[in-house]
Amino acid sequence: MLLKNGAPLYFQVANYIREKILSGEWAIGTQIPTEVQLMEKFQVSRQTLRRATSDLVNEGLLERLQGQGTFVRNTSPYESDPTRIDISALTGQVHRTVSIDQKPGTEELCRLLQVAEDEQFTVITYLHYSQSRNVVLNLSISYMPSSRFPDVAQHYFKDSVYTMAQKVYGIYIHYANSTLRAVELEEELARHLEIAPGTPVIKVQKVFHNSGDEPSFLTEMYLHPYNSSVQIKTQL
Repeated sequence: MLLKNGAPLYFQVANYIREKILSGEWAIGTQIPTEVQLMEKFQVSRQTLRRATSDLVNEGLLERLQGQGTFVRNTSPYESDPTRIDISALTGQVHRTVSIDQKPGTEELCRLLQVAEDEQFTVITYLHYSQSRNVVLNLSISYMPSSRFPDVAQHYFKDSVYTMAQKVYGIYIHYANSTLRAVELEEELARHLEIAPGTPVIKVQKVFHNSGDEPSFLTEMYLHPYNSSVQIKTQL
């Protein structure tokens, strides 16, 4: 049931479809219900529905085939900005938590997330592995402002971060701004990735924004230089 006084209706419809895809309930290649079926289900106009599905097409989660319908195209993590970054070898990935800490934010972190200078953060450090290849793919560090995500450690990894933010905290994650740069890993980070300190790697910094275009949290991902790669797709 849609909330008439909540997030925009098109956004709620898109979130419903997105959850079905990310949870695996709607697998790649699955045809989603028709426009008429979805309009009846949500009691929304065709314009609202098409805006929702268009957003998901732009994110790379759905694909329209003329004369056939709309199909699930992808179930991988995504960004809904015009440049989509796909990180290879993520299929069949599993995670391992390295640490969960409470830390004060740096000046840059507080500025990027538009929080007070004395904000405390839950810092969640974890590794992603390829289940089939049994190798480390990347090291990720998520910075969750405690004022926005209290007790987030209890909920992280129980669902997708998008679903958790919405269901537990009422925050609708709409897109992520990603910045890529080459860095040389310090000893502690290199040890987690099982590579030598000083090895150059790609660092992906992602600032996740809500439906009001406000920054919500930030994740830094350090890609293993030999086990993963980045592919950038730009809408023209």
